[in-house]
Amino acid sequence: MPGADPVAVVGVGAVGTLLAKLFCTDTAMTVTTHAVQNLGAVGYTTRYPAERYMREAKVLQIFEGSNQIQRLIISRKLNSDHTP
Repeated sequence: MPGADPVAVVGVGAVGTLLAKLFCTDTAMTVTTHAVQNLGAVGYTTRYPAERYMREAKVLQIFEGSNQIQRLIISRKLNSDHTP
């Protein structure tokens, strides 16, 4: 829905989906960043798949709304549920 408030569109069950996407993409980015750092300069080459996994993890964070926007929507939804 163009122009609609994203918080109003998100249902109760969708918050769990947003939280799962947020957790998984952040975890993937953390793990791949550590893998590339452990490999050192070689980690940035195409010789090891860690470089490709790191790029893919970053794309997943951006795809379907950036994680920062996901956090904003989740916090607004949780706040609106508890406002009297």
